Amino acid sequence: MELERNVGRTDKNIRIGIGILLIAIGIFKSFGLILLGIVILATGLLSFCGLYKFLGINTASKAERQSAKADLSDRASENFNDFKQEAVETAQELKEKAVDVAKDVKEEATAKTQEWKANANEAAAEQAKRTDQTKS
Repeated sequence: MELERNVGRTDKNIRIGIGILLIAIGIFKSFGLILLGIVILATGLLSFCGLYKFLGINTASKAERQSAKADLSDRASENFNDFKQEAVETAQELKEKAVDVAKDVKEEATAKTQEWKANANEAAAEQAKRTDQTKS
């Protein structure tokens, strides 16, 4: 049986992620979620969806269809490695964004702290001036 690739890269990666998530949740909740997760994971790993074929849907580009491995175990391995690589890249991007946000927050906090210190010093000076005036 020829399982022509009909699931594109983004679609595939989403299916792999959701499949893994459903299997993990299913371990604690329900066997049905495990089965659903396995089916979704398999459609992602194989880049083939029977429902898509039945409905005439194809999210794979022409280049993706042409480069798809005929051997399903090779295709699954390649797709899983692609998913891992994209997950690592996404995690790195998120880490960089988090570092940037943390740096911005730190700068803002430092500026606010300096502003509050200046206000507190000003208020203390005014209070000292009033105290001196009342003593005089």
